[in-house]
Amino acid sequence: MTDDTESIRQRVSIEPFDLDSQVSDFRCGKESLDEFINTDQARTFQKLRLGRTKLVHWEGNLAGYYTLAPNTLTDDEYVGEETEYAEKLHDKHIQIPAQLLGRLAVDQEYQGRGLGSFLLDRIIAETIRCESPFRVILLHAHRDVTGFYEERGFVLSEMPRNSDRDNKIMISDLGPITRDGD
Repeated sequence: MTDDTESIRQRVSIEPFDLDSQVSDFRCGKESLDEFINTDQARTFQKLRLGRTKLVHWEGNLAGYYTLAPNTLTDDEYVGEETEYAEKLHDKHIQIPAQLLGRLAVDQEYQGRGLGSFLLDRIIAETIRCESPFRVILLHAHRDVTGFYEERGFVLSEMPRNSDRDNKIMISDLGPITRDGD
C-alpha cells in the first residue's frame, strides 16, 4: 500500500446510490457520464435492477461514481484455458461470468489525484472477493482512456465487433481461484 493510496483512503467514502440519493452538478468531462448521474438515468437503471451504482465522496463532496453489473461472455468471445475445460462439461456454448464495469467517472475537480486508479483497484479487489465467481472484468472504454485501463492490466478485446466501436471493449482476466501461497 502506497502513501498515496492510504491518503486517498482516508479522504474517500463510498456509499450505494439509492433512489433517494441527491446528486447534481457532477462534471467529469464526458457528456454521457455526466448525464447518467445528473438525470433520472441512474435512478431508472437502479430501479430496473440493471446494475448497482456507488457514489464516491472526497471529504464529503461528490467526487465520482461507478456502476457494476453482472454480465457474461460466450466462449467464442473469450478464449482462455478454462473454456476448454468447461466445453468438456457442456455440449453447447458456455457463458464466462463477467463483472461489467459499466461506468467509472471522476469529477473534473478531483481528477489527477489518483482517485480513478484507487477506485479501479478497489473494484478489482471487490470482484475477486465477491461470492459470484467472476472470471473477468469487462468494460467499454472511451478511446481516450484505453491507455489508463491498459496500464492496469486490461486488454482490448479481440471480438470482431470491437473494431468499429467508439467505445472499446476491454477485459481483465482475474485468473483461477488459488489458495494462499500457491
